[in-house]
Parts: sequence; C-alpha cells; structure tokens
Amino acid sequence: MEVFGTLLILLISHVSLASGSSEGKQIVKDLFRGYDKTVRPVKSHNESVRVALDISIRQITDLNERLQVISTAIWIRLGWDDHYLQWNTSDYGGLHKIHVSPKKIWTPDIQLYDDVREDPADWTLFKAVVYSKGRVWWNVPILFTCSCKLNVKYFPYDQQVCSFKFGSWTYDGFELDLVNRSSRADTKQFLDNGEWDLIDVPAERNLLYYTCCQEPYPDVTFKIIIRRRPLYYIFNLILPCIFIVAIAPFAFFLPPASGERISLVITLLLALTVFLLLVAEVMPPQSEVVPLIGQYFGVAIGLLAMSAIVSVFTVHFQHRGSRVDRVPRWARRFILGFLAKVLCLNIATGKGTIPKMNMEKRKRVSNRNSSLRVTLVDELDTNNSNLPKKENNQTKPDSDINVSPNWEPTKFLRAILGLLFDMSEQQKADGDDEDCRREWQLVAMVIDRCLMFIFLFFTLAYSVSFLTYRPSYE
Repeated sequence: MEVFGTLLILLISHVSLASGSSEGKQIVKDLFRGYDKTVRPVKSHNESVRVALDISIRQITDLNERLQVISTAIWIRLGWDDHYLQWNTSDYGGLHKIHVSPKKIWTPDIQLYDDVREDPADWTLFKAVVYSKGRVWWNVPILFTCSCKLNVKYFPYDQQVCSFKFGSWTYDGFELDLVNRSSRADTKQFLDNGEWDLIDVPAERNLLYYTCCQEPYPDVTFKIIIRRRPLYYIFNLILPCIFIVAIAPFAFFLPPASGERISLVITLLLALTVFLLLVAEVMPPQSEVVPLIGQYFGVAIGLLAMSAIVSVFTVHFQHRGSRVDRVPRWARRFILGFLAKVLCLNIATGKGTIPKMNMEKRKRVSNRNSSLRVTLVDELDTNNSNLPKKENNQTKPDSDINVSPNWEPTKFLRAILGLLFDMSEQQKADGDDEDCRREWQLVAMVIDRCLMFIFLFFTLAYSVSFLTYRPSYE
C-alpha cells in the first residue's frame, strides 16, 4: 500500500506539472499572437510608459584611482506595465505569471550613461517575469565599469561619490517616464570590501532639457558614497615615512667634524623620495589639488632639507674659531648663557670676554722677539770678544776674566726680560686662540641640541596630527 501511495503522488505531480507546462505554452501562444515588440505597450500614442528603476549594490570590485573608474556588481530591477501581456488566470488553470525571454517582448532601452566598457553586457540573457495583470519585472545582474571623478584632496582619508546615471537612450519623457522605485538603493546584500566602506546610495530623479528639443529627458541617478579605509596606506606608506623623518633630528647628535651628519640626512631624503614616487603611481595625474599624503611628504622632505641646511651652518660654527674670531657678546649671553640653561647643558665658560689678538699685534710681537734675540746675541758676541785668550786660542781656566768696560749688564738683562715677556705673551695668545675655538665649538653644540628638539617637536606634532586627522563630510 505504501508503494501504491507513493506512485499515486508522483503521478498526480507529473500530471500537474504537465498541465502547468501546457497552460504556460498556451498563454505564450495566445499572448504573442500578433504581438509587436517594437511598439510601445500603451493604448494610446499620447501615453507614456512608466518605468520604475531600482538597483541592488552587491559588491565594489575595484576603484582605479589612476584611471578614475569604478567597477561594481549591481542587480538592475526594471518594472513597467504592458497592456498587451494580460490574461485571465481562470482560463489558464490559475497560472498568474510566466517567464519569457526579453527578446520576445518590448523592453525599455535603459543604459548607464557613463559606462566605459568596451563590450557592453547582453541584458537579454536574463528572462523577464510577466504577470497576469500585464506587469513586467526584469532583473538583470551586471558588472558595470563606470567613470568616476575622484577627489583625492584628503587621500588616504578620502570619501568618494560616484554617480550612476540611468536613462533611456532614444525615448524622451513623453514616451518613457523613468522613475526611481525608492529613495535609496538596496544594500542589504552588499559584500564587504577590504578597502572601501559603503556609506550610502541615495537616488534622485532628474529632468533634463536640451537646447535642441522641447521634450524632457528623465534620468535616475544613484550616488554611491564610499569612504576609504586608510589602514593599508598608514602601515605601508605613512609609518615608514614617520620613522625616516624621526631619525633626522637625532642626526644632530653626530659630531659636526665627523662629516657623517649631512650624509645621513641626504640618505634619508633619498629614501623619502622613493616613497613619494610610490604615492605618485597611485594618484591620478591631475593638477587640481595636492593630496593630503602628498602634503605630508612635502613637509617631511622640507624638514629633511632644512636639517641638511642647518647642519652646514653648524659645521661652519664648529670651525669658525680657527680664524680667531671671537664669539659676539650677545651670542655668549643668549646661546651659552640662557639657551644652554634651558636645554640643561652644563657649559663652563669664563665670565669675561676672550681678548682678540689681531695679526698686526702678532707681527709686532714676532718682530720684537727677533730684535731682542739679535740684541742679546750681539751683547754676548761683544763680551766674548773681550775675554783673554791663550796663544793656542784656549781660555785660561784659572785666569781672571777681564770684562770689557763697554759691556752694559743692565741692557743685557733688559733684553732677556723682554724676550721672556714676549714669550709669555705669545703663549697667552695661543691659549686665547684655543679658548676661542673651544667657545665656538660650544656654540655649535648648543645650536645642535636646540635644533634637535625643534625638529623633533615639529616631526612629532605633524605626524600625530596627520594620523589623527579625519575630514568632516556633510
């Protein structure tokens, strides 16, 4: 009995399906007898076909910033009334809908105006659903590639608005009235994108009038509002740049005389230029605005360039004392006095000023030393010439020394004292020169430490402000 019951159910189902299939064939045969798909499905030529349009955003597959095109997977939903496709359901076993190929019925020539695909998709591959009251629904899944004008001013914190404008290609508003079914697109089935967040997709209907014609041309525009997720660019571009720029202030710890400071800054500058080229490859080649990330790299390069320039000046201060130039009084008070205390640098300097011995005074001291040496030698030669000698030119060791009456001991001693005094003056002058060079080195050290804190402050402040910056969008 169980087997008989199962066979009976299968037989009834088969008969029902066969009946439904035959009724569907009969409906198609009756409806399309004399049907002309090239004629608008209206009772009067003065009427317009009201077409309702809606879309469902499935996925944002790609947004090419350089080419300024966006690729999206969309379901297009079109609905209209066809007065020639109506039937009485009681005459066909209660069948209230059929599925037909769009090639057999009239369909609105709705197109995406900004479609940039070389080979447009064939919408006729997907069947339409026709209801007994003449209502036609046509759902078409399509992958669109549309042009999108990008605003990269706040990249990588940017928000983009891409407009999808749908309209009839040949019919005007008096023949085909295109309206939007809802105020927003359907985003319930949206698949999350790793780079972009879908904010909203509002829809609006527009009526355009051209100078050539008096008829209105309606269109429905969907504005896809997306916001970029900046984590990828922060991790791969911003953080390396921050680390590179953060090294620059510590270059002032290097001694200026080593010559490695400027080399380090130039190396950092070249590394930063490489990252700037990577950003340029992503951005569209436009001259309207400078992206926010471009501004950041520009400021970073400027900081590194300034670091190289001031390094040259500190090296100059380091070696300025070799020319025996004194540190100005104001520099001693401000740099070695006030600024060194602010920077917590313990610098021991003299209270007074270092005397400056010019070249003329050095020349006079040198000439006087030579003159005193000549005078002293002459006195000694004169004294030696008056000493008694043996016949074999040997002085008697036991004989008395007869001093010449012309020899003046006072003049001889004065010459010795003058020579010793000038030697002391020369030694003091050399010590003053060493103190002068040392003082210039201290000035360079204080300036280095001050510049290090200044560059470190600006680097941290600008980097933190960039990382925490979020533009406000209405």
